[in-house]
Amino acid sequence: MKQTLSWISVIAAIGILADCSGGSSLPSSNAAIGSAADAATLANARATVASANRSKVDLAALPIGDNRYTTSGPKKMWVYSCQSSFRAGGAPSQSLPWVNAGATTWDYAKKLAVEGAVSWTSSMTSGIAGTQRTIDTNGLPDHVTGIFPIAAADPAYQYDRNPNAIEAQSLSYAISANPRIAQKPSCLNMGPIGIMNTGAALFNALDAAGRDAAVHEVLDSCWGHPQMQGMYHYHTYSSCMGDSSTGHSKLLGYALDGFGIFGPRGENGKVLTSKQLDQCHGHTHVITWNGKRVKMYHYHFTYDFPYSLGCFRGTP
Repeated sequence: MKQTLSWISVIAAIGILADCSGGSSLPSSNAAIGSAADAATLANARATVASANRSKVDLAALPIGDNRYTTSGPKKMWVYSCQSSFRAGGAPSQSLPWVNAGATTWDYAKKLAVEGAVSWTSSMTSGIAGTQRTIDTNGLPDHVTGIFPIAAADPAYQYDRNPNAIEAQSLSYAISANPRIAQKPSCLNMGPIGIMNTGAALFNALDAAGRDAAVHEVLDSCWGHPQMQGMYHYHTYSSCMGDSSTGHSKLLGYALDGFGIFGPRGENGKVLTSKQLDQCHGHTHVITWNGKRVKMYHYHFTYDFPYSLGCFRGTP
């Protein structure tokens, strides 16, 4: 049955291995088809966005971010990439049914999702030791995922034949617990740029060909998928991250420079767009941080490209 990605969820190995087209492996042995509760989670992930949340972003005509990267310095609404060359190839945008006529915009309502509801044993610990925040995770999300490798019978297979299986990782990070804005922003690598509270990694908005990954890569209903080493990751916001508040979005994870990554709602609960944020996709105002109300810089997800960070505003 055709499955579409949610309206509410706006969501390659390190370096060029972040591409999802290489390698082949069998499904992970610790994966199991999800329960009714897992299916309910996917149903929630496919819920439609309320009309108030669509007021500033037309989810039926989102600009495609192909090749919107720079290597010479940060640029608003682009990705400041550490990688200067990308592989050629991939299906042209015009061949994707969720891409609108003219191939400059795309429609979330028409985006296919990889089928299935697979449960995982997620393990993540986080704490503060001195000036550092330590994060250890097995990389497995605390929500269900689609079935990977993508099955030949899955309608998504005709657009993305991701052969990779989701596998447990051993990820350990020590980042600043009280980050500061650096003198100059720095570029984003093609592997993890952040760790979300779900236990899974966040990658930047590009695929291995320098294109808009949310458009060209077929993701599951939680807007994630595995790369060649089996690391499950997001390129965009996902409602499976648990941002259920109606005011300012919750803290959903941490960038590797230490700054927090929040959901798509800013002050007064208003949905943000990339135009309202700086070149690194963040801004400064009072937030709750380490249990205190402080005025500090932080990132936000948005429903439009580049979806999360455009560069590191602190020191990764």
